[in-house]
Amino acid sequence: MKPANKPRHAAGRARPAAALSLCTLIAVALALTACSPLQMPTEEAATNWELDPASPEPVATQKDITLHVDRPTAIAALATRAMAYRERSLQRSYYAHNRWVDEPARMLHPHLVRAIEDAGVVTGVVSTSATASAAYRLETELLELEHDYRELEHGRARIRLRARLVDTGRGTVVATRRFEATEPSRETGPAGGVTAANRALERLLEELVAWLPGAVPGQP
Repeated sequence: MKPANKPRHAAGRARPAAALSLCTLIAVALALTACSPLQMPTEEAATNWELDPASPEPVATQKDITLHVDRPTAIAALATRAMAYRERSLQRSYYAHNRWVDEPARMLHPHLVRAIEDAGVVTGVVSTSATASAAYRLETELLELEHDYRELEHGRARIRLRARLVDTGRGTVVATRRFEATEPSRETGPAGGVTAANRALERLLEELVAWLPGAVPGQP
């Protein structure tokens, strides 16, 4: 007696069904990922914001020196394009889908140079790596730049900066100071925070250029 015919291609018929099931699972997973609120925004999807403060008014006293304005540094939490906000102490958060066009310390550098030049603080300003002709060097560190919601409904922008004036010939620090400025925001969200941050930065730069002439020792 011949053995009963075995079902030929049975395994072959099962494979398309298994493949179809796997494809369905992958498609569902991709769809869920696309809709997930936890999905990281792409660079193209983000709104980019700038620091663009107005220049301060000219100072009454100008120092006859050349000043090198060093590129600002920043604390680790600000070495990013992410825009920080705060709703409670000891917790920093970042706006989704909104970024600075560059790291804040890098954005700050040309505004420092322009503020000192426009205010007429010194007779010469250099901002390149060549410091041989500069009698003094201004070093700054960005300590805080955030939208703080802890007290006001729409929050307030807060910016803090540490400044050091260095005698380049002697390599010694001749003056240091911390600057802080806050500005209430007129609306909730990143747009309101950026507008307030630029106003706060304007006031901080005014204080900085007013401080510099008196920080230079031995100059009329």
